[in-house]
Amino acid sequence: MTDELPATELRFKTGWLLAAKISLVLTFVVGIVPVPVQVPVNNLDKLVHIALYFLPATIFAGVFGGQVFSRVIVGLLVFSSGIEMIQYWLPWRSGEWLDIAANLLGIALGIFAARRSRQIMQWVETVSDRAV
Repeated sequence: MTDELPATELRFKTGWLLAAKISLVLTFVVGIVPVPVQVPVNNLDKLVHIALYFLPATIFAGVFGGQVFSRVIVGLLVFSSGIEMIQYWLPWRSGEWLDIAANLLGIALGIFAARRSRQIMQWVETVSDRAV
């Protein structure tokens, strides 16, 4: 079995990539702004970390296919680590290794879901044609 995804070109490739990039900008902003409220449930924030990295990993891997899975993983892991290092130096935030681990899990789940996401992206594009 190969990591290749269907060769059908996505017509809204720019839109999908814009959505992934916006999610990364929001992740960065949320990661560095002061948080006035502490999360009352232990490690609930880890689920947020998983979700924040699942989305862009799924989109990037779904758009570009199997040839770039390793680049998606490395790129998002560097981005994630960078945010955690910045948080370490901010007095109102704290960087944690467990956050990086949760981010990596989100990335891995996103890569795993990429095969299906490509099919969903193609379905959304087909449905949008019918709506117009």
